[in-house]
Amino acid sequence: YLQKGPCQPREHECPFKPAGRRFIQSWFDEYKTWLEYNIAKNSAFFLYCYLFKPVNGQQGGGDSFVGKGFSN
Repeated sequence: YLQKGPCQPREHECPFKPAGRRFIQSWFDEYKTWLEYNIAKNSAFFLYCYLFKPVNGQQGGGDSFVGKGFSN
């Protein structure tokens, strides 16, 4: 999985949230080594934190970018 790199579905049209915001495709270029996007969850993840998160314990950002993903 690490050799393939993060999942970055560039062809996907990310939906708008009720507040009028959505994932910006250009973020893939800015954060190409670690930013991953999950279409089903409509959320972004930090690839390495997602793969190597501790089994227990709470991190400073909680589950953002790791379990639930970040979604504005």
